[in-house]
Amino acid sequence: VKNEGWSELLDKLQGVRTRTPVSLLPARGQGMRLFADPWRAACGLIWDLEDLDLSDALMWPSGYFAKTEFNLNSDGTLAQGRTEALVTLEALRRDNDRREFIESLTGKVVTGCVLPYNEILAAVDGARGLVGIFARSSSVKHLLMAMGVRDWLAKRLP
Repeated sequence: VKNEGWSELLDKLQGVRTRTPVSLLPARGQGMRLFADPWRAACGLIWDLEDLDLSDALMWPSGYFAKTEFNLNSDGTLAQGRTEALVTLEALRRDNDRREFIESLTGKVVTGCVLPYNEILAAVDGARGLVGIFARSSSVKHLLMAMGVRDWLAKRLP
């Protein structure tokens, strides 16, 4: 979540079931570059995958820029070839375990390095499945932002 996007996200979480982009991190939460630079997105939410309904989730591999905020039509259809790039949860897990992705510009398989983020457009229902908040660094600014988001969540979500 970009720093300026928290109010909008929390409004959505207070309403009916909504979709939000999340990433499936590799084991122990290490080895993946997250969306945006830490100074633009100082913290994020941690969801328990087992508590999310992924039956209608849309998933794209690491290194693919789905940009669903621009490429998901109001009727739920995808634009600009996004449908053809969809993958399964099993494929995301496999690629995370192998630390492998296809470089978008060259089409070559890259292995053993820090992965670019993947994207799952998942349906969330309020705070169900929400298990934590993380700061992107140990910077005091990022820690304070995460603490502020935690307080905001506690006040706005049951």
